[in-house]
Amino acid sequence: MYFSLSLLSFITAAVLWNTALSSPQVPPEVIASQYGLTTSTSMPFPSQTASPTDTQALLVSEWSLGKGRVQDNPQNLAFVDDPYPNKPVPGSSSVPGPVLQVTYAEGSFSHETGGAQFYTLWNRTDGGNFNTMMVTYELAFDQNFDWVKGGKLPGLRGGLNSSGCSGGNKADGLDCFSSRLMWRKNGAGEVYAYIPTPNNFCSEKDITCNSDFGISIDRGAFGFTNGQWVRVTLLVRLNDPPNVANGYIGLYYNDIQAISQGNLQIRASDTVAANGLYFSTFFGGKFFLADKDLNDFIAPSQACIKPVEQTNAPKQREKQPGDASTEIMIDSSGTYYEVSPSSQASTSASRPNEPRQLAQAQISLNDCLACSGCITSAESVLITLQSHTEVLNFLKENGSLPDSGTDHGPTASSSSSSSSTASSSSSTYKIPVVSISPQSLASLATAISASRSKDVSCSPLEVFRGLRIFFTETLGFSQVYDTTFARHIALKEHIKEFEERRNRSRGGTESEEEAGLPMLASACPGWICYAEKAHKEMLPYISWTKSPQQVMGTIVKEYLGRKWGKRQVFVFLECLHPGLWLTLIDLNDNRPDEIYHVTVMPCYDKKLEASRQDFYNEIYATRDVDCVITTGELEVLLRECGWELSRVAEEGGPERQARDAGSEKLKDGSTIPEMMQHGGTSSGSYLHSIISHIRAESQVPLVLEIKAIRNADYEEFTVYEENGSGDETGKGKVVFKGAKCYGFRNLQNIVRKIGKEKGVRTGAGAAGRLGGRVGAGRRLKKGNTETEDKGYDYVEVMACPGGCVNGGGQMKPIINEEKEKDEMDTQMQGWKWGDRDWVRKVEETYWSIGKGNDDDDEELSKKVMEAGLSFRTSYRAVESEVIGLAVKW
Repeated sequence: MYFSLSLLSFITAAVLWNTALSSPQVPPEVIASQYGLTTSTSMPFPSQTASPTDTQALLVSEWSLGKGRVQDNPQNLAFVDDPYPNKPVPGSSSVPGPVLQVTYAEGSFSHETGGAQFYTLWNRTDGGNFNTMMVTYELAFDQNFDWVKGGKLPGLRGGLNSSGCSGGNKADGLDCFSSRLMWRKNGAGEVYAYIPTPNNFCSEKDITCNSDFGISIDRGAFGFTNGQWVRVTLLVRLNDPPNVANGYIGLYYNDIQAISQGNLQIRASDTVAANGLYFSTFFGGKFFLADKDLNDFIAPSQACIKPVEQTNAPKQREKQPGDASTEIMIDSSGTYYEVSPSSQASTSASRPNEPRQLAQAQISLNDCLACSGCITSAESVLITLQSHTEVLNFLKENGSLPDSGTDHGPTASSSSSSSSTASSSSSTYKIPVVSISPQSLASLATAISASRSKDVSCSPLEVFRGLRIFFTETLGFSQVYDTTFARHIALKEHIKEFEERRNRSRGGTESEEEAGLPMLASACPGWICYAEKAHKEMLPYISWTKSPQQVMGTIVKEYLGRKWGKRQVFVFLECLHPGLWLTLIDLNDNRPDEIYHVTVMPCYDKKLEASRQDFYNEIYATRDVDCVITTGELEVLLRECGWELSRVAEEGGPERQARDAGSEKLKDGSTIPEMMQHGGTSSGSYLHSIISHIRAESQVPLVLEIKAIRNADYEEFTVYEENGSGDETGKGKVVFKGAKCYGFRNLQNIVRKIGKEKGVRTGAGAAGRLGGRVGAGRRLKKGNTETEDKGYDYVEVMACPGGCVNGGGQMKPIINEEKEKDEMDTQMQGWKWGDRDWVRKVEETYWSIGKGNDDDDEELSKKVMEAGLSFRTSYRAVESEVIGLAVKW
């Protein structure tokens, strides 16, 4: 990309002018005059071309750069000859001399990987601040420039926070703002700003808000072209602080106004002024990574290569003199063939050198996980035993399927049974039980709602009751639960453990074996897997409380099994009397190995969790959870059994709920509560349960403050006394500080932060802690004294951006064309319902879960907590089996 000599001719002033421009074509000088802008500065360009090194030297010395340097990628900047001297801005003449060229590395996606970034600082000669600023420049894209999904272009910024209001750092108007341009797909243009969004600003027409990043103003109002100089002029007028929405942003494209957006609250403090040019241009940025589908992407290493294998290869003939080396050819369909030059002229199928089709390499989940060292080879074998096919195979062998030919009731065939056969069958029979996560129910309900032609929503409770009918009547399951009661128990155990750790920290009795605070959530197996293999130093701080899945496994096999009692086994005894049924009742409780427990979860990592040796009962040789299937696998299971998602909703609808008798009562008459809600997050509400506990036990009123650090996936929660002694901030004593951290990018920041606070080096992996300690804690300057910054007491950690509702095993977005057509008026033409919107809809559906029959939940919770069950586990560092290129498949 190229910027011309008139680049960065920007005009600034403190005078405000409210009259809208009406002329269809307005040169920058006229705009400046109409807005009363009187101070102008032009950026000097050299008279000759310059190398990147000389370019950087000129910019630093003559462009008044903030921090006196180019912040990112100075090597991508150079003054070069004008590539398009004969294609000036329409209505203008070409200006002789070099232009500033910016290059973008292939595959770059941020200011850290391509393009360039710096900013300038300007002040009025009288020392005052600028409240209105305008920048105008000319630019040209290469003739063959690939727009891809978009990128940033220079604009204006203000405020003393030089690193804020960009890159996902949310703007609150107190210390910064930024307003840049963006090109989107096919060159569509827009203004991209980091400013506050009060008063339902995001609901206005032509405004596209992203909760984690900046806002798009009038996307597609103009369009960039290739191989042609164009002029853009951006004007920003700040509002009256703190909350008067009279700010303004205007954009002129080739001197014609394309965007005019008023009623803006750009700042919330008079300390924020317009400071100068924000030269920021690069492909995409972190916005595009998150905007795509909320997934973290880790570039594959050299170990992540699986060679093409040829199955059923023919017997190799001896190489003949003159034989050429083989080549790989790809036909129009993308199929690979191994050929030799002489084979291309051959048409005989019997010729030994005929092109041979190569089998396409298949990369399985095991391949991917084993490659990066995420799982061991032993764990990868266990994963293969967990699928919906395995569930069906078990049910057939167990005789649970209604059409399997085996029955455990009085309707069994009397012509083919014998006492010995029946006894053998009953002795091997296992009670099939399934537990379904609320995140899976929300995903399925959202998919059903999206597939309906009319705007009729489906609730998770309807899905759950429909699935109960499917599992019991079609597959022959004995019990169907959701996992919210197990989560209820897990949260109680979690709070208990937090109190133990807090007491150790206060009493100074913490050790590596029994650590204190901070306490890190342990419900996400992806996070546990990562910590065990990459960050041993974090293991002492990870909660020992089992996840809701494993708590449910413990409850099902070690508590509920004893409460159900043995099923009645009906045996036909022909030797006693033809047609006589004898009922044999085993009064003993069900052992853990007499129960087959299946869970439905939102992510594949739950399969790994269930396979951990910690959750294996050595005495009975059984696991707490025998098989885990994902939400998507459940949908496949439904289809293979002749059920569509729509039927699930119909079976679980109000008119059919009479068929659903609910959970079977236990011996004591109680039932397992259904669909219990816990306020907080859709990933378990661990952080919020601890905050609620702290506020409930406090003797003084407490105030909760929530602050977004980077985006909605990384937030800090601070609880302080409302009537404390206070400091210059007006806040009382901080009694608790926690964080919500989702996604590996944020997770790595948390690891480094905690390592610094606790004085341990991070990144040692399974090898253990590195020698020495780093400086623990961080000191803040308050007035004339220094105080220790309070570190985190608790962090809710999840590996998936967006949390568990965005697990990799969830339902994929379903686009309803009829609905989409109706929604086009509120969305940009050509922009479809993206994954972020889909996750947001799943989140909304999740919170529509209503409580079921939970009248006895506290009484039953107390019984379960006092039953002597173990709801805790442990962790250990694991050495990776992967050694670079030595990976063998």
